[in-house]
Amino acid sequence: MIYFAVFVALAIGAFIVLSIIREDEYPRAQYALLNEVGNSVVGAINFVARSGKGFTYNYTFQKTLLGRNYSVVFRESYVDMGLDDVSQRFDYLPYNYKMEGKCRSFPCSLSSDQIKKLILKNNGTHVIIRVE
Repeated sequence: MIYFAVFVALAIGAFIVLSIIREDEYPRAQYALLNEVGNSVVGAINFVARSGKGFTYNYTFQKTLLGRNYSVVFRESYVDMGLDDVSQRFDYLPYNYKMEGKCRSFPCSLSSDQIKKLILKNNGTHVIIRVE
């Protein structure tokens, strides 16, 4: 009987420890995935900006991250991304962009002294990034 009680106590303790570890890992997974996607978005924008006039690139956003919806907001100097209660900011190249309009819907345009116009357009499955 004592062996059974010790076994049950160990099993319950192991379950509690594993639950705590799992809860701690999920926010890290969110942060890591958001970081990967955010750097990819900014990398695509920077790639197109460096490529010059007339260059177009199709960037495909994942529909969900970890099975959940996420937000992407384009600002003048950065992209703000959020997933649940985790959010991150990803900076563009330092071109001192000026935003034309609020950029809350597509097409969205950014311009600077170095780049006449960087256009972001959503066609439903891809974000098309183009330099004019």
